[in-house]
Amino acid sequence: MLAFTALLCVSSLALVSSHKLDGTQYGSKSSYFTVANQDASSLESYGGCEPLMMWMYIRHGARNPGDDEILDMTTLLPELRDRITAAADAGESSLTYKEIKDLTDWSFNMAPTDEKLLTEAGKLETLEMGKRWRQRLPNFLGDENNVESRSSYKSRTIETGNSFLEGLELPQNTFVDDSKSIYYKNEFGCDRYEQEVYDNDDVVDAEAIKFTQSQAWTDMIEGVSQRTGVQITPAEVGLAYKMCKYQLSWEPERYTDANYTTAEFPPWCNIFSKEDMALWEFENDLEAHYGSGPAFEITTMATHKLFAEIYDLIDAHSFGGQTPNASAVFTFGHSGGIKPIINAFEIFRDDWNLTAEDWGTEQQEHKWKISDIATFASNIGIILYSCSEGAEQKVMVTHNEHIIDDQPACGEPLCSVEDFKAYYQHIVDFDWDSECPMPEVTTESVDNNDNNTDVSGGSNNAIDININIEINHNNGDNSGDISGGSNNGNGANSGNSSEDNSGEEDEDCDSSEEDCDDDDSDEDDSDEDDSDEDDSSEEEDKKHKKCKSNKKCKKDNSSEEDSDEN
Repeated sequence: MLAFTALLCVSSLALVSSHKLDGTQYGSKSSYFTVANQDASSLESYGGCEPLMMWMYIRHGARNPGDDEILDMTTLLPELRDRITAAADAGESSLTYKEIKDLTDWSFNMAPTDEKLLTEAGKLETLEMGKRWRQRLPNFLGDENNVESRSSYKSRTIETGNSFLEGLELPQNTFVDDSKSIYYKNEFGCDRYEQEVYDNDDVVDAEAIKFTQSQAWTDMIEGVSQRTGVQITPAEVGLAYKMCKYQLSWEPERYTDANYTTAEFPPWCNIFSKEDMALWEFENDLEAHYGSGPAFEITTMATHKLFAEIYDLIDAHSFGGQTPNASAVFTFGHSGGIKPIINAFEIFRDDWNLTAEDWGTEQQEHKWKISDIATFASNIGIILYSCSEGAEQKVMVTHNEHIIDDQPACGEPLCSVEDFKAYYQHIVDFDWDSECPMPEVTTESVDNNDNNTDVSGGSNNAIDININIEINHNNGDNSGDISGGSNNGNGANSGNSSEDNSGEEDEDCDSSEEDCDDDDSDEDDSDEDDSDEDDSSEEEDKKHKKCKSNKKCKKDNSSEEDSDEN
């Protein structure tokens, strides 16, 4: 099993007194402070090696909810609060006096125009991260000319990058790199990944939908109703849960202040039990497993251009290479970017695909656990070292500032460049130009009598429109059907990517669960012009959001995965 220098858990939180929700985790909306490696010991001379190059992808820090969420939270939650407090007055609630009082005192003042803005907690997450990297690599990261910081055009990624640079004690000059715009998109510009997986709800959402239709989920909704004394709809339960996890992410002192002596959770958290929170987390992991995790080979291959850049940087710093202006390259993006990259490194892979039936079994415990690997400000990267007095070069992989002690490429903290490149060469060799484009489909080419979808792997056929998806088992060695997730032949006929179908009708878009909430997709949201750059990807994102926001949601809107591509 792959090991870390430190365990990824929340048991070290600085809470003194106990609470019924202690130890709960909150998926991609978790605070980075729950997983960050606080050990800032020097890596300047690691095993006698000196750093030559560093590449890292960092998700933005904690942010505000989306505009639709804000509207719901400011209009629907106060009414629900009043119903719950009235039930308590009538003796129909089992919540404690303190929990009811906290709920009574709760208020939420945020305008929709503040949607998805980086919070102070989000700034602090990467400010502290930058400080720790400054301590680990004071010389290598001490020269501003050696550091490149680039981001998507969203204000939250730009500010995250600048907070990181502030921690490094460098000028805050994060820039929007239009030439790398696909690095920040959920689909990495790969139409096949977008249509076969990312936007294919029949595939991505199948297991999560099944889970939200299970008896365990039904019991959870009913348990919340009994606890509060009012009949709460699944949508209301989901909204209360979102308010809970967002507020938790905005309270960094909960994790950073040793003198923080209260274990009280935000008011809306208290209507849930510890088991409830585990259900929400598992539902989150189910959707992430298929949408951006290890289930499909194309998800790995979609990261081709980022791995090609990593290889180019390694070659540029090899013997006789042409060293670039900056040897430390930091990319600040979104959840939809970080998760496929983490997946591609194969650090968190089980030998099975997670299913709804795994709940309550030994397989409920799994490696692709978003609360541990893809929180706000999560990150993954490599450091290239010169070893043996320059005679050889080795690669270190870091995740959330933890050194990966057991790299897949060699089983050690430092792998030779040869071993590292050999292990991921299949991603770099991926034929992007022939494998990523999807064939144009016209009405004349559709055979309505042949809707059988082959999920055994292979290329797409433009005549039959059979979508062939390779499903990973045992790290890609086997392929097979998704348990309970059959496409029935029409799961991915969504047309071309949003960049190419601006003239399409909105109803041509596929539905997806995240669109029910329309709150989280960083590339689908309309943060409008967060930067002054004329970034062409911004206009494409607006088109994509318009398309997705007009889709009919198939998934029960109580589900957790509110797109998380944020």
